[in-house]
Amino acid sequence: MEDLERLVTYVVLTAVSLGGAYAFYALRRRLMNRSSENWPSVYGTIEQRYIDAEGRSSLAVVSYSYAVNGDYFTGFHRQAFPLEELAERFIARYPKDTKVLIRHSPSDSISVLRDQDQVALAASRGQ
Repeated sequence: MEDLERLVTYVVLTAVSLGGAYAFYALRRRLMNRSSENWPSVYGTIEQRYIDAEGRSSLAVVSYSYAVNGDYFTGFHRQAFPLEELAERFIARYPKDTKVLIRHSPSDSISVLRDQDQVALAASRGQ
C-alpha cells in the first residue's frame, strides 16, 4: 500500500509541476504578445527549430534572425507543451529559411515572433 501512495504522490507532484511550467510560459507569452502589439515589425528568417524534451514537458524553440537599420539581431520563441507531439506540430509551422514577421522593441533589442502576425502574413500572400 505504501508503494501505491508513493506512486500517487509522484504522479500528482509531476502533474502539478507540468501545469505550473505550462502556465508560466503561457502567461509570459500572453504578456509579451500584448506589450508588443504596437511595436514596429520587420521581415525575419527562421534559422533553426528544435524541441527540448527535458523533464516531463516539451519546450519548442524557434530561432530567427532579422535586421533593423542595418543592425543584425537574433531571437528565440519558446513555447512549452505537455506532449512532444504538440511541440512537433508547432515547430512544423516554422520551416527553416521561412520568412516571418518579427515585432521588435524600438528602445532595445527585445523581439517577438507572434502567431497572429504569421497568420496575417500568410493571408496577405493568399495562403
